[in-house]
Amino acid sequence: MGFKMELSSIEIFKIISALNKEIESDSIYLNNIYQVMNDSYLFKLHQVGKPKKYVMVNPKIGIWASKYDIDKDESIGYVTALRKNLLRAKLIKFEQPPGERICIIHFETKKGLRKIICEFFRGGNIIVVDENNKILSCLKKLKVRHREIFPGSIYEFPPLKATSIENFQKDDLKNINETELEIAKWIGRNYSISKKYIEEILKKIEIEKERKCNTLSDEEIENLETEIIGLIKIMKSDDMSVWIARDGEIIDDISLMNLDISKEKTYHKSESLMSELDNYITLNLSRVQTINKQKPLKNKIIELEKSIKLQEEAYNNNKNKAIELRNIATELSKANSYIEILKGKNIEIIKYRYNVIKIPFIDSEKELEENIAPIKLSSLCFDYAKKMEKKIKAIEIASNKLKGDLEKIRNKINEREEMKSTIKVKEEMLWFEKFRWFISPEGILVIGGRDAQSNVNIIKKYAKQNDLVFHSDIVGSPFFIIKDGISEISIAEIATA
Repeated sequence: MGFKMELSSIEIFKIISALNKEIESDSIYLNNIYQVMNDSYLFKLHQVGKPKKYVMVNPKIGIWASKYDIDKDESIGYVTALRKNLLRAKLIKFEQPPGERICIIHFETKKGLRKIICEFFRGGNIIVVDENNKILSCLKKLKVRHREIFPGSIYEFPPLKATSIENFQKDDLKNINETELEIAKWIGRNYSISKKYIEEILKKIEIEKERKCNTLSDEEIENLETEIIGLIKIMKSDDMSVWIARDGEIIDDISLMNLDISKEKTYHKSESLMSELDNYITLNLSRVQTINKQKPLKNKIIELEKSIKLQEEAYNNNKNKAIELRNIATELSKANSYIEILKGKNIEIIKYRYNVIKIPFIDSEKELEENIAPIKLSSLCFDYAKKMEKKIKAIEIASNKLKGDLEKIRNKINEREEMKSTIKVKEEMLWFEKFRWFISPEGILVIGGRDAQSNVNIIKKYAKQNDLVFHSDIVGSPFFIIKDGISEISIAEIATA
């Protein structure tokens, strides 16, 4: 299941704005980092007294907040370097360099400021740098003409190709009609803006994208200015709605504005950019992960099915030969000559050397006297039939074991198929669940500290004017607070807690 969609710098601008709004005025710390779904990284963020937040980074796609509880991969590879540099760090902000498909996540650690630079282009990269932009670790090393990325070097952004559209000024269009460049190319070269938005803007104001800039009228330039400013307003607004075009189950495109004029595909409005990204990308990445994990199991099934087929063929061949050897043995026990019996059954007799023969059907290697008595050959056939029957039993045991292994693997695949369609939304912990707590018989909430720090937090952050506070004069004893009402029954119960 592939991903057709790419997030442009405009969508990333909107996502980063939304992420920053979620962390305003809160002390948020990086609780842990997990590698999930092969090449995605889940950042688990912790806020005192609030539900945990999850932020997903996939260097090939982008960044988004997630509500899903996702199976974690084994803690190997780059995730160990991320943890080494960033665990327990305080999250400061998310940032986008103007016009770039890059997100910078700022952290404050005991060792100083740290930044995670997430590049969402050319296969993507995740780079950790210090306050001086010295690279501490990177997902992928890079050496090209204009920059190098490897631990110990100084991080540099890729060369800026155009100005961010958010920095557009009215005066930018002042001299546009002095150039012979096509209008679509002029916009693309001067501003960091996706082709889809350029085409939609020009279609709306009925200007062909091939039109030369020096042929534009003052009215057309004014209309162009209005549409660009309109797009910037959408970017900077608090409205998180987006327009989605689908191709079956796959999101073909995602846009901050309806592109129904310039595109043949149909766009449908969704109320939340972040939810669409999470519901689509996270769920589909999870399904891809399940499919990839099943590949070795499915290969094993193919191997087992081949082995079982070979075992069944060997079972039938040996069984048939054992029956035939017993029939030959019975006939030989009553015969005067073995030659007549064997030739009657088209069984080859090879004259190996003087007075010595071989009968490949019975045993291709065994040498026999040419004048062997039929009764002796009969006994030999009975012996070989018994050996075949023992072999048949061994084959049957081995085949049953293979069939058992095959059934187990098929059951495992079925379990994963069920998990693929039932990925869980993470459970939100209520603010009081991190403390000791209970509900009194009268339905009143009672909370207590678990340790010295949580005792301090309870008194500083949660004790209100009309709450009752209980604490015994014993070292290490918890503080308890009665919330939302006071009664004699509740007081008596908490006093014994």
